Amino acid sequence: MNYRTLFKSIVLSGAVIAATLPSVAFAADHSKYAVIDIRQIIENSAKSKAISEKLQSEFRTKEESILKLESDLKDKQDNLQKNRDVMKADERENSKKDLENLKKEYQRQQFEFNDSLSVRQQEEMQNFMLVLKEVVDKYAQKNHYDLVLPSDAVLYFNASFDKTMDIVKLLDSTKNEG
Repeated sequence: MNYRTLFKSIVLSGAVIAATLPSVAFAADHSKYAVIDIRQIIENSAKSKAISEKLQSEFRTKEESILKLESDLKDKQDNLQKNRDVMKADERENSKKDLENLKKEYQRQQFEFNDSLSVRQQEEMQNFMLVLKEVVDKYAQKNHYDLVLPSDAVLYFNASFDKTMDIVKLLDSTKNEG
């Protein structure tokens, strides 16, 4: 399972919401603007990589258990398919019942795993976004920016407005939380 992809998709959904906001009218020439690419922040930030590794570690044992169960299920299916002609009727029926029970258990565990993983990813993403917002706020205040937008919400911007890597550096220099 690719935790990083799921992690990115949660952030991208936030960027899509931001992209649907009404256009911002820039009225004053003396205002200072910045744009950040949230996807790039996630790809380049040591914090997001640490979150991904943390989730992988947290769910590794359960994932391995499910993979073993999947392998057992496949082995039993293959065994039943291979030996069904030589099995007695009651033995074949017992094997089919065992196989059905194993399939149900596999599906149940897989559902619980996916649900738990999703909840944890959302928790971690919320925490990450709170920290990111604090970092962006501090950066904007320190550098006197009037507006910082996610790049997905902007149709065009001059590259000089892109402060993504500044935010990544600042984010990675903050104390690790969690």
